[in-house]
Amino acid sequence: MKLLMFDDGAGARLGVARDGAPDEIVDVAASNGSSSAGMPATILEVIDAGAEGLDRLHTLASSASAVRALADLKATVAVAAQNKDALLFRLLPPPG
Repeated sequence: MKLLMFDDGAGARLGVARDGAPDEIVDVAASNGSSSAGMPATILEVIDAGAEGLDRLHTLASSASAVRALADLKATVAVAAQNKDALLFRLLPPPG
């Protein structure tokens, strides 16, 4: 499972690339609907949630209906943050 942050124009959102279809990105908040309060909203929150958080994201990603094409995502969100277990660096946009 691969995670990414993207901006849909309304702010940063957590996305999950589907297993076997890496060009399909599950919008976690949109897929989880009204229960999104219990789901992580950032990659750091996923790390903090541990194995249980990853299991919930995997389940959500396998059955989600809010899927976006990776090619349609215009930019990733620049992240430079650190917690006690990980240091995340900014992703560079693709050239061109």
